[in-house]
Amino acid sequence: AYGTHNLVFSEGVLQCTQLLLRDRAGLTALSMVQYKGLPSAVLAVVAAGCPLLTSLDMWGCRQVMDKDLTLLAAGCPLLANLALAFCWATDAGLAAVAAKCPRLAVVSLLGCRGVTDIGLAAVAAGCPRLASLDLTECGLVTDAGIAAVAAGCPRLGVLELRGCILVTDAG
Repeated sequence: AYGTHNLVFSEGVLQCTQLLLRDRAGLTALSMVQYKGLPSAVLAVVAAGCPLLTSLDMWGCRQVMDKDLTLLAAGCPLLANLALAFCWATDAGLAAVAAKCPRLAVVSLLGCRGVTDIGLAAVAAGCPRLASLDLTECGLVTDAGIAAVAAGCPRLGVLELRGCILVTDAG
């Protein structure tokens, strides 16, 4: 029984998140789409309180940084579906996720302009179950990164590359 709670905006986002996620250790899917002011403290609460999380959608959460992804990866190792579209993720955050979340099957990095071949190499090494990868508008990705993913992710069936200007037909 989760009961009803009256949430007052002045309590703050962190307190509201703690209240909403209390006793929700069994939560498997969470969507925080276009939460533009998402503070790191909220993601720390998710990482600490949702160990069974398999799907996390943070599309448009521009405040999400590598340190947040490192926390989430450590706290949510069962992640299979991760949407980071338009987040400030770079290779470091992507590498942390790839190292701790080997079950990743679907990843969206649409518009994550800090992702390069280095991050893709980490995904290739750590995510053998990857079936779908969206790299749309990841303008620093080259043929080398695509080759690494192709070699390391045998289940890959969907690869979005629109706007990847450094990827050629050779990739």
